[in-house]
Amino acid sequence: MQALNIFQNKLTHAMDKAYCSIWNERNIEHNWYEAWNTALMAIFFDIPQAGVAPQKSLDVSRRLLDERVAELDNNNNNDDAGNLSDTPSHATIPAPDRVERFPDFAVTLTLEPEGENECRVSHAVGDSAAVLVEVKKYVSRHLDVGGARFMNSMANLLREAETDVYAQALHAFVRHPHLTSIWAIGTCGPWWSGALIERQNIAVELNDFIRDTNTQGLMPRIAFSGAVMLNIQDESWEEIRQWLVDLVGALAG
Repeated sequence: MQALNIFQNKLTHAMDKAYCSIWNERNIEHNWYEAWNTALMAIFFDIPQAGVAPQKSLDVSRRLLDERVAELDNNNNNDDAGNLSDTPSHATIPAPDRVERFPDFAVTLTLEPEGENECRVSHAVGDSAAVLVEVKKYVSRHLDVGGARFMNSMANLLREAETDVYAQALHAFVRHPHLTSIWAIGTCGPWWSGALIERQNIAVELNDFIRDTNTQGLMPRIAFSGAVMLNIQDESWEEIRQWLVDLVGALAG
């Protein structure tokens, strides 16, 4: 409880600065990074395997993409391929050597292996990006809080964040094939919405991305929660925490 109180005080100061017209005169996005970094550290601080990584690179190499394409083609030739056989192939489109996405924050998992290795990190699940967070600026201070224009502006900013983090999840699924689900969170200042993205529920988009890596115009096919005000002790976070604890147990087992 003492640790949470310390984090809460830090978060209050960070949010005050982000709200403030002196410290954040132009109401820009990056002034909310301190608040969200503090909040995520507080929410997951007692899960030993979890860390918070700012600007986490979700780098996907051409070699890795080629391996995934080969797996898809192999599945398409098998009787149990299911709906993968209906996925169009874009393999003739020239592909970049690698594609990257940088979510503003990622909650990563690091499991130590039973034996010794150079990095002391499990090669199977080391540095997995299990929770992705995309931060957007807050609504203009000139709008009346709770008014129609305020709510529309917040909805648009959250939708932009949700769209970005959805595309980032595709990168994370390719980079971390052992993950069957990922939590995606979009923010607008202190407000946030989230969704648990199941790999099996976005198979078509994921397979298309593996073949041509193009996410332009991609819109989320899953429903995000309604907007929630940031509070590190809000019960909304408990579902995500428990999911992460269960994921650690499954990967470690």
